[in-house]
Amino acid sequence: RARLFLTVCGMSGPASSREAFFRSMAPESQFYLLFNHLPRVSFFAKDAQFRFVAANCHFVERLGFSCEAELLGKGDFDVFPSRLAENFRRDDEEVLRSGEPKLGIVELFFNRQGIPDWFVTHKLPVLDRKGSVMGIMGIVRAHGSAPDDAHPHRQIERAVEHIRTRFREKITVPELAEMAALSPRQLNRKFVEAFGMSPQAVVM
Repeated sequence: RARLFLTVCGMSGPASSREAFFRSMAPESQFYLLFNHLPRVSFFAKDAQFRFVAANCHFVERLGFSCEAELLGKGDFDVFPSRLAENFRRDDEEVLRSGEPKLGIVELFFNRQGIPDWFVTHKLPVLDRKGSVMGIMGIVRAHGSAPDDAHPHRQIERAVEHIRTRFREKITVPELAEMAALSPRQLNRKFVEAFGMSPQAVVM
């Protein structure tokens, strides 16, 4: 589709030059390493079996590894809590199946200190030379730079912030529920939707 668009717009020459440029590129010329120099932006790529095949230093460090090689070949269920991995896998499967990107996914995750925080994820399909989807690539960044209206879990934000700042103290579910103006049952459901786990599990 992109090639057809460029030809119709009279840009077949530049498009051909671009293709020749990428075909001539050495395998070790990894564009994603540029993400190492963007603050608070994590990059990852997975193959069709959902195994990590590339990641920048921010993503690697966020998962507690010392280098990219330690992460390669692993899947979400190897490095994330199972309920979070299920959420990530569901989005990955949708991108693989549809061939369409999933942009602006706002989700709760754990920062490099292991404390819950908000992140925005963009996932795009990776195509092979025949145009078939062969994997997924994406970036993750802190929610602080995202628009407020992209925030689907704002109702429990006060409870999450309380956990972030007071996790060394005794925290009860009724206390968190009161902050969120929810019943304990409603709070539990909201946390499972956002984190894939209960408030007690997040505190632990």
